[in-house]
Amino acid sequence: MSYLLSMISSLRASKSKFFIVRYKKNYDSLLKQLVYCGVILNFSVVGNYATIRLRESKPKFHTFGRGAVISLSSLRRHQAREGGVASYVLNTDKGILSSTKAINQQVSGKLVFKY
Repeated sequence: MSYLLSMISSLRASKSKFFIVRYKKNYDSLLKQLVYCGVILNFSVVGNYATIRLRESKPKFHTFGRGAVISLSSLRRHQAREGGVASYVLNTDKGILSSTKAINQQVSGKLVFKY
């Protein structure tokens, strides 16, 4: 997953409108979350490859390192401190969830990115 996020981050700086990446099963939920957050426009999967289309206006997002685990209480604290302006995406036992969904389902996990 970190490879996919770093690829999107680096291509957003260039003028690329889409790119093709070798598709892995665990990319599906992450790509759906990226579409939901507005980081990418859409994606399509054909065989072993995914075509990812980037947005024209590029919302900012910040990726985290591998060991960035956040507890449920810390997640609530961060959400309250930022006033709901920023949102986090987490890799949890129940899949990849936004911070509000993770709080509602009472799960914690690893931070994937912040937007």
